[in-house]
Amino acid sequence: MSRRGISLPSTGSGPELAEGSLPSKGGFTLLEVLVALSITAMAVALVAMSISAALRAYERAVEHLDLIQTEREALNRIYQNLTVTYISPYSSNLSQATTSEETWYSFDIATSASPYDALTFNSLNHHTNRINAKESDLAIMTVFARKDEEGQGPEGTQLLMLREGGSMNDRFEVTGGVVSTLATGLTLLNLDYLDTDGEVRHEWQLGDRGGKLPCAVVVTLGMRSEHLAAITACAVVPLVMTTSQPCRYEKDTLEHLCQQP
Repeated sequence: MSRRGISLPSTGSGPELAEGSLPSKGGFTLLEVLVALSITAMAVALVAMSISAALRAYERAVEHLDLIQTEREALNRIYQNLTVTYISPYSSNLSQATTSEETWYSFDIATSASPYDALTFNSLNHHTNRINAKESDLAIMTVFARKDEEGQGPEGTQLLMLREGGSMNDRFEVTGGVVSTLATGLTLLNLDYLDTDGEVRHEWQLGDRGGKLPCAVVVTLGMRSEHLAAITACAVVPLVMTTSQPCRYEKDTLEHLCQQP
């Protein structure tokens, strides 16, 4: 029996590998890697910029809310003390209300080199200094502005102050009493006085008004923060213990006083 050999397929027609070479594997060129890295870096930078802008916007919003809250609290403090101001009917100096030691003294921007108003008044809304006291101690108070020498607020602003008791000279230097800082960053303190004849006066002298108080005080505050422009807030403070007639105006009329430029 003859033996037949098994023939193998010829490899001559297939691709031949060069001696010492390996088959090619798919991959990225150096240029492709650099382009991909550049695109990734740009995307990361854009995301970082968006996050940074969002954080800045959030910080500005919080700063704005804080500024509004501070302004409201300052106005509320002034309101609580000023609304119960009074003039004693037994005062002997009503016709000579010309010094800050009187129970009511308005300091107007038009009659002084200072760019701010100030008001000295007697108030019933004062803390007690005695244990088990049945009523609060009376005090002469002053709402005024002071130069911010310690840099508590932004540059170019002042401090809004409230003096309770003690004495104050015409340079707003206080001796004794208690002095509180109501707000920093003050840019405007404006006080106007509403007369029963409907006129708004920038200064109110008791001697010129027969010893009578105005029926209301219009208080306007301007404040700014480190990164925000100044904002203003206004309140009409009715004087409930005035010896004058009460303000007989509609609510929208009183609100209009705070909308005047």
